[in-house]
Amino acid sequence: MRVPPSVPGSTDAPTSIPSEDWIGPTPPDQDEASGLELLLRRHLSGFGPAPLRDVANWAGVPVGALLAVADRLAVRRFRDESGTEILDVADGPLPGAGARAPVRFLGTWDAVLLAHARRTCVLREEHRPLPFSNKSPQSTPCFLVDGQVVGTW
Repeated sequence: MRVPPSVPGSTDAPTSIPSEDWIGPTPPDQDEASGLELLLRRHLSGFGPAPLRDVANWAGVPVGALLAVADRLAVRRFRDESGTEILDVADGPLPGAGARAPVRFLGTWDAVLLAHARRTCVLREEHRPLPFSNKSPQSTPCFLVDGQVVGTW
């Protein structure tokens, strides 16, 4: 880790030292397993229900590292239409049976469309030219109806 100069305003080159020398050792309760538990809980809380492979891909960790963590945590488990297991936080809100997704406006380069994998559940392949074009360096803002891209704005 790079530490700041010892004298404010100094032009000395930054010093690199081990992070433990600067912030102290990692407490025993903050081992890798508890860090992965926190990562999984925060991802599901922030982004909503997801397959474990999506969380692993987003975090850059192997799915196997999260399997044991998911088994230890109190999470809800669902299956999507294709049979893939979807995890959610235990106390996350659930919509009613007849609930429809609200209309949502997505801006240029929205992360929903730029996810780490093609999201055909949000952007069908036949609609991919709506926000993305080889004639434009950026995406075109679009909107979702019932969770699907249906037009641009």
